[in-house]
This record gives sequence, structure tokens and C-alpha cells, in this order.
Amino acid sequence: MNHSITLEFNKIKFPFLILLLTIQTAMSLQAKPPSEEEAQKACRSDVLAHCKTEAIFGQKKKVQVCLRENNSKLSTECKNVLSRGDAFKSEMKTNCDPIHSKLCGEFEGDQNAMRECIKRNYSKFSPGCREFLKKNK
Repeated sequence: MNHSITLEFNKIKFPFLILLLTIQTAMSLQAKPPSEEEAQKACRSDVLAHCKTEAIFGQKKKVQVCLRENNSKLSTECKNVLSRGDAFKSEMKTNCDPIHSKLCGEFEGDQNAMRECIKRNYSKFSPGCREFLKKNK
């Protein structure tokens, strides 16, 4: 009898662990933006296949637009990186706009310039925005 209780518990335990891991993964990815290196690695083949001209001329914003226009053709890895970036931008907008857009909006698409702008203007952001930025360095 003890054995059957253990089996029943294991049947419940396994799906619960999967659910817990899924929730933890989703929460950990919720706001963290992908690094530029990670994005380049994940989307390199997609850029070459669909957005080569924009990439050759170093037009980062146009490459991003091109990738979004070709979303249905992209690899899963590239879609995931873009999705994480979109989630971060959405949370950034919720926590930091309108002052962020006013001060640093011109640097969108250039991660290094955006980071420098945020560092220069950090004290001008709201306490909620500063907390968000601190959590998501």
C-alpha cells in the first residue's frame, strides 16, 4: 500500500515540478534583456538569410525592423531573443516613460549608447524606474 501512495505522489510531483520550473524560467526571462552578443549569435543566420543588405551597411534599426517583418521565417532562437527584448522594452516603458523616452529615446536600437545615456541621466529617473534599472543591469 505504501508503494502505491509513493507512485501516486510521484505522478503529482513530476508535473508540479515542470510547472514550477516553467514559471521560474518565465519570471527570470521576464525583464532581462538579451545581450547584444547573445542577440547576434541567436539571429546571425536569420540576418544573413533575410536582412543581409541592412546588416552590410550597419543599419541596426533597419535590421531590427527587417527581422520583425520576417518573424514567421525566423529561427526559434532568434524569435526568443526578440521576444525577450520586446518584454524588456515593454517593462521599461511601463516603469520609466515618459522621461526615459525624452532623455534616451534617440538611442533605441543601440544598446551601448542607451546604457551610456541611462548612466548619464540616472538621477533624473523616477524612484520606480531606478529600481527597475537596478534590478535589470
